[in-house]
Amino acid sequence: TFHMYMTGLGAVRGTMKTGEPAPLNDTRPLTGHAHCLFTPHTTDAETLFAGLAPGMIGIYQVTFRLPADTPTNFIPTGVRCGFNTPGYNLIMHQIVP
Repeated sequence: TFHMYMTGLGAVRGTMKTGEPAPLNDTRPLTGHAHCLFTPHTTDAETLFAGLAPGMIGIYQVTFRLPADTPTNFIPTGVRCGFNTPGYNLIMHQIVP
């Protein structure tokens, strides 16, 4: 299990005031969905949470668990993610140097 922190992923469930930290005890998940594939693996990682990072301002946290069949010596060479929320659709691809 691991976390990625990002900005600008779109709308979340629940109300938030601009400039205030996300609540610690009441999560604000994305209204859409997120999925990522860590290459060279060919199976998407399981998305455990995607939403505002608790206690942070304007930062999103996406928490993943690698598939059960991931080798113990797995070293990712890239990541390809898709985020789909109302009015927002992004496909991101990053090569790990």
